[in-house]
Amino acid sequence: MLRNSLLLFLHVLILVNGRFPQEEAACSDFGLNWSAEIRCLRAELSQCKRFVKNRGIRTADHYGYSKNYIEFSTTPPPPIDNNYTVTLEVKAPGQPGLEKTLADLTRQLNEKLNQIRERIEDEYKRKFDSFQSRFEKDLRRAQIRSDRSYSFLSNKHEKDFKIVMKRLDLFTARVHKRGPYEYAYMKLGNSWYKAEDDCLAWGGHLTSISDMKENEFVRSLLQGGSAWIGVNDVQRENIFVNTDRTPVVFKNFKRGQPDNGGHDENCVEMLSSGEWTDVYCLATKPFVCKR
Repeated sequence: MLRNSLLLFLHVLILVNGRFPQEEAACSDFGLNWSAEIRCLRAELSQCKRFVKNRGIRTADHYGYSKNYIEFSTTPPPPIDNNYTVTLEVKAPGQPGLEKTLADLTRQLNEKLNQIRERIEDEYKRKFDSFQSRFEKDLRRAQIRSDRSYSFLSNKHEKDFKIVMKRLDLFTARVHKRGPYEYAYMKLGNSWYKAEDDCLAWGGHLTSISDMKENEFVRSLLQGGSAWIGVNDVQRENIFVNTDRTPVVFKNFKRGQPDNGGHDENCVEMLSSGEWTDVYCLATKPFVCKR
């Protein structure tokens, strides 16, 4: 009788803990995976409940199996309780060791649940505080960017408006025809680079000049002033090219020009006399477009 009781007690301990009593606590090898540890502990408790309720452990008849053969009841397991606190009422006459084991396991599970609940609360509070701090910082940065963007857009719109007005003036300027080409004189000045951009928007380039007749025609458009033309040596000093990529086959520089005064005079203007001179490219001057 004592032998059978010891065997029964040993089987129950193995069933409950999945290991011998002297080993580490049940379900303690999941690390920080709390969900897996809870599922494991609940599963072991469910097995204990089924054992106590059904008392389904019995020794099988001798059909050639081992004397230690154990048959388990096939009664479906009850649903797992999802509450955080586990309470077991164990009635196992003559088996005080089993009752104590179940009580210890219940206490262990409740302690784990309380620890996990405290950790979750602390972690969520820490994450919420961190999120709130980041949100406030991001909001302040967004407000600063918004103010800067408004100022930038305001200035940009003002500049864009001026550019549009200049190009409207160019598009409405009088067009002069000569052979297959059209010319437009813009009295409202710009730098040489921006003047070329305006001519591109108009559908052409700063004017190139192929001979003296064309030079005289362009001079007649200047209304007694000077203007940018497409000739320049921006890329290589004294190697003059046209912005429309035609070769410079005609030059009409004034005596002593080009002199590259100040080492920054790489763009060419036509004077009221029709003569050319090299000038600082960022100077503001009227210009003549050709398309």
